[in-house]
Amino acid sequence: MAQANLRVFLAIFIVLCCATACTKPKRDGTTMRLILEHDVRTLDPALATGTNSGKLVALLYSNLVIYDKNAQVKPELAKSWTVSKDSRTYTFTLREDASFPSSRPVTSGDVAYSFERVLRPATKSPRTWVFDRLVGAKDFMAGKAKSVAGIKTVAKNKISLTLTKPFAPFLGFMAMPPAAIVDREAVKKHGEQFGRNPAGSGPYLLEKWVMQNEVVLKRNPSAYVKPKLEKIIFKVMNEPFTYSTEFKVGNLDMIPLPFSELTFFSEHPVWKSHMLSRPGLNSYFIGMNCEKGPCKDIRVRQAICHAIDTALIVNTTRKDQAVLAKGPIPPGLEGYSASFKGMVHSPEKAKKLLKESGLKEIKLKLLQDKRNENLEVTQLVVSSLAQVGITVELVPMEWNVYSARINEGKFDLYYRSWLADYTDAENFLFPLFHSSQAGPAGNRPRYKEPEVDRMIEQAQATTDKAARIKLYQKIQERVVNDSAYAFLFHKLERVVIQPWLKEFELFPVFNSYKYTDVYLDEKALNKP
Repeated sequence: MAQANLRVFLAIFIVLCCATACTKPKRDGTTMRLILEHDVRTLDPALATGTNSGKLVALLYSNLVIYDKNAQVKPELAKSWTVSKDSRTYTFTLREDASFPSSRPVTSGDVAYSFERVLRPATKSPRTWVFDRLVGAKDFMAGKAKSVAGIKTVAKNKISLTLTKPFAPFLGFMAMPPAAIVDREAVKKHGEQFGRNPAGSGPYLLEKWVMQNEVVLKRNPSAYVKPKLEKIIFKVMNEPFTYSTEFKVGNLDMIPLPFSELTFFSEHPVWKSHMLSRPGLNSYFIGMNCEKGPCKDIRVRQAICHAIDTALIVNTTRKDQAVLAKGPIPPGLEGYSASFKGMVHSPEKAKKLLKESGLKEIKLKLLQDKRNENLEVTQLVVSSLAQVGITVELVPMEWNVYSARINEGKFDLYYRSWLADYTDAENFLFPLFHSSQAGPAGNRPRYKEPEVDRMIEQAQATTDKAARIKLYQKIQERVVNDSAYAFLFHKLERVVIQPWLKEFELFPVFNSYKYTDVYLDEKALNKP
């Protein structure tokens, strides 16, 4: 608490100093300043799992394809591609002007190496599921083959990827962080330290990384698309009050709009016209441990879902910044159903289910990242559960420690979100619910239902869009009833930018924005 008070005091002190100062320090117009709400553990695409690391990976590396601002797949390293008639083989032709920081050209061999590296057991990647549908991937991971049969370098600038069976979202998978192309020579040079010495063909290079402080990227002089900025400084700031204060005094160029400051910014004479928003492809929820503890009982999990007053949470802590969640699939994705009711708020039904469970006293611990804005939500969750006789202790933790705990299954409940890696509703079903994804890959509650696995796999192989959407909706109904998660809301993506920040846009997928066209109007930046 003393540290929190000190941070608040320092933030207020900064505001007062800037308000009384005659001039503000001159800023470099070639350097953009942003925030990371959490520090990252690695910049190795094969190991990166969080949204912050994914954003940085996107700037340091290139993928075969990328999502544009309309959530459509477009070329990146691959200048073109074809798909076979049986929807199993994708053949990509690479651009010839891409190179790594060493000036070595990117070839199809680098693509093959990068993908096999994710599958290689020694890498210990939690994202093997991105590639394990390729022919021969399972044998390669089991040590039965020296290479993946479904990955073939057709020519120096051409590679083919063959799936065991059709998989509708596959092209979108190639835009995900694990599918970024790495410099194999740099990996061999740095070994386990590659995550701190990244080498890709993206628009930026890593200049400096001070843990819990900042990550500094600089323009990649050999990038095939050169950014207008010379540098991007990402300051690690996880308290909205702190980064809002820094923004107000001109030390940051863009910030996520703090929930508590919507009124301030929307009424400000300058910033009210520099607020950007778009529907968020995300889902915020309470995850429950399906393997052990009281939540192993489905009746307890269902009771928790019925007890939480999600409407109260949205209307009080996320008013005008989120929509109520009825299930995992957010609005904006095909498969979302406005008519689906989800687990309706009913304390009476919750009490009935708890009585049927036979458990006399239920005490749970709810793990969460320690940011205050999260406490606004979880305190209301605790209050709702107390009204039906469930005692919950909040356990705020530093992000990396918290992530490790829930990845290891050491929790009763946890509060977290899931953001789209690719624009298909399957992204909110397979990682969160398939038994093969139990643990860090996404299914942290360790939910395991063979029938759900079967339905998800059926949907993945269904290329007919209408039929696939019906399957998605059927899966959603089942998993919501099984209650591995209590779904709370879908947050709108809202940011506020400085008037000197030009050509900035919001993209629907968190790792698809490269900041190549963004620049700072230096005259406006240093206006007295």
